[in-house]
Amino acid sequence: GKPVPRSRVPKDGRIYRGKGVYAVKHWETVNEQADKCRLVVQGNIRILPNGKIHLDRWHRKKGEFWAPVGSLAGLRLVVCMSAVQSLDLQSIDLDSGYLQTRNQEIGKNFLDLDSEFQGMMADDWQAAIEAAKRLDEKERGLKYGEGQCVFPVEGNMYGEAGAGQGFIVVFQNALIRCGWTRAKED
Repeated sequence: GKPVPRSRVPKDGRIYRGKGVYAVKHWETVNEQADKCRLVVQGNIRILPNGKIHLDRWHRKKGEFWAPVGSLAGLRLVVCMSAVQSLDLQSIDLDSGYLQTRNQEIGKNFLDLDSEFQGMMADDWQAAIEAAKRLDEKERGLKYGEGQCVFPVEGNMYGEAGAGQGFIVVFQNALIRCGWTRAKED
C-alpha cells in the first residue's frame, strides 16, 4: 500500500526492514539468463512503533512456526497409498506459493524501505512518500527532513515468520474444500 507516517503505526504493529536481493538466473547459459530481484525481510526481528527491537521468539504465539513443513509421516502415507493403488505421483514446486496469499494481520505489518528503494519509485509514489513524511514530522513534533514513512504490507513477505504458516492454512483449507481429508498423523 501507499506510505503512511510512522506515527500512524498501531501500538501492536510491527515494522520490518527490507533488503533487496538481486541475482541472475541461469548465469551459466547466456541465452537463458534472467534478472531476478526480490525484497527480503529479516522476519525474526521486529521493530515496534516506539523503536524498540524485539526478537521474534519473544512474541511467538503457541503453534506459530518459523518455517513449517509437511510432516514426513503424511508424505510416507501418500507415497505408500499411491504404491498400493498403483497410482502415479506428481509433485509441484511451491517455493514461492506462500507469497500469493494475503497477510493474516492486515494493518499490523509495515515495511521500512531504505531511501534508495524509495528513490526508485514513480513520481506519484514520491509525492505520497513526501506527504507521509511531512505528516509524521507534524504529528511527532520533528524538524523538517526528520519525518519517516513506512509501507503497509498486505501480502506475505519472504522472511516474515507467519508467511509460511498463513500459506499452509490457505493451502490445507483448499484441499479440504476439494474433498481431501486430513491425516491424523499430520
